[in-house]
Amino acid sequence: MSRIERGNGIHDSVCGSSGGGSTLCVQLVRDEKRYVIYPLINKCCFCCDASHGCGVLRRDWPSQGYVYKGVDELSGQFFDRFRNEEENSDYWVTRDTRQISRRLSYEFGTVFEDFIMNTYREDVIPDFVFALPGYCSDKVCPKESACT
Repeated sequence: MSRIERGNGIHDSVCGSSGGGSTLCVQLVRDEKRYVIYPLINKCCFCCDASHGCGVLRRDWPSQGYVYKGVDELSGQFFDRFRNEEENSDYWVTRDTRQISRRLSYEFGTVFEDFIMNTYREDVIPDFVFALPGYCSDKVCPKESACT
């Protein structure tokens, strides 16, 4: 299972195109299905399933096509940088064995995703974090969304 929260989903391609506007957006993957949830307005839709690229992102995904490019300083801390030339994207992680995600840059360096590093956890996450809200069904996200 996987859960991604965006404080304001409007700037995320999936959240921003699925009809929730400028509000909290949660992408929840469970049972090989990705749901887009807007808890503040009780709205939810089914995005797509794992067989169509909407499954859980593997923890080792940067090892697929990314090459180590050295150390960069971001906000006064040093991070290892990896680059995928084919996708024109960069990925920064902590310089330890855990390699906690710090930043992802893609679309020719025009889009940056900064991760809130102090939210990273390795402890067991309670089941309720991955529970679908009662108002969530298999209603499909809009055709014009990034989900299609």
